[in-house]
Parts: sequence; C-alpha cells; structure tokens
Amino acid sequence: MNDEVREVLKALVAQYGQELCTDRQRVEGLLRDYCGQHRREIAVLVSTVREGVAQELRGAPGTSVDSLVFHRLVQKLDYNVGIAEDYARWAVTTWAEALGRHAPAQPAGGRGSSRASSTSPANGSAGGRGSSRASSASPTSGSAGASPSRAPHAGQERTNPKDGAELVWIPGGEFMMGEGNEAHKQRVDGFWMYAKEVTNAQFRTFLQADRQWTRGQIDRKYHDGDYLKHWRGDQPP
Repeated sequence: MNDEVREVLKALVAQYGQELCTDRQRVEGLLRDYCGQHRREIAVLVSTVREGVAQELRGAPGTSVDSLVFHRLVQKLDYNVGIAEDYARWAVTTWAEALGRHAPAQPAGGRGSSRASSTSPANGSAGGRGSSRASSASPTSGSAGASPSRAPHAGQERTNPKDGAELVWIPGGEFMMGEGNEAHKQRVDGFWMYAKEVTNAQFRTFLQADRQWTRGQIDRKYHDGDYLKHWRGDQPP
C-alpha cells in the first residue's frame, strides 16, 4: 500500500476537520483529486468510512487505540467488505493516525493468528456467525484483494464466493500512456478481473449486499461502477 495516500489523508483531516471521517463522498472526492492514481488505497479508505470504522476511531477515548478495538475494526472490514487483512490493517492505521490516534504496532492476535479460532469476530460474539464465516473469508479463497504476502500468478483463476463468478488475475506492470510529448510511463497494480460480463443475478446480489444502492440504473456513472468492482473483488485500473 502507498503511504503517500496516508499523508494526503492526514493533511485533508487537518484542513477540513475530523468531521471529514463521516462524509464518505467528500472523502472519496478529495482523495481522487489529490492522489487519484492510487485507486486501491482510496477504495479501502472509503470503505472504512462507509462501514463506520473511521467514526469509531474518532470516538475512541484517549490518544491510543486499544489493541483489541483495533483488531475488531480490522476484522469488521474483513468480514463485512471482504478487504484482505493486510489492507484492512493499513486502512485502520491510516485513519487512526489521521484522527490523531496512535495505532498499535501489532494488533491483538497477530498477523499469523487463525481467524477460525478468533474470539472477537466482527459481530462481537464468540463462535456465532462471524467465526463460521472466518474459514471462507481468507484472501486466498476469494476476498476482495489478495494478500500482498500471497501474490497470485498471471492467469490464475478463482471463484468469487460473493456471487459465484469466475475471476482471473491480471498481473501489474508498466505501459506507455498518451501520445507525442505527453507520452509517459504509467504503472498499474495487479488486479482480479471478471472473466465474463456481470449477470443480472450477480448485480442483484450486489444491490442486496451494498446499502447505498436500491436499484439498478441504465446510465451509471464511473464511480458507481467502481463501487461495484470493489465490492465484488474486481479492481481494474
């Protein structure tokens, strides 16, 4: 993850105030204006606002985030949105620092702990639905965004557990963008791409799962489609 985005968010919160963490659309618009090339980082930071994690950090007492609270918020992003744990930890840490909080260097349970044995699932109960989902939510089995420590290879395929669609991994790399004097190199991170066009049934599944949409639209804006891609784990440039 690119820490340039973290510094941009800190500056934005310092300029516009901590109330910024409650306005998802404004956060997204500002981040796109200042560092729009880092779409993956923007997507996870916006999801952190949408899921109420940033607001919880703002309301936390003291100047340091309790390690158990930190771990719970990371799991909340993992279970509710499907963000890989490494990315979720980066997003929570970024918002904590932007809001003037000190995040723990290593959350309770640690990077190597098993989710299935965790006693602090996102819904707050030990056992329950949260832990039953743990075994199916790992980055390598289809969460939105593979863990950086387990990078897939070119052409690798997997099934998205959210809607049953087949995904294929497109490796990152550099390409030339623009023409003439405006030609320049552009780097793109690797991403999971849908092997086939999204079906109506898959789109209805997305509508039911994402609270911000209630029905489909024929003329959809770019950002609308971007939210769909992020939710289903398909993040092309």
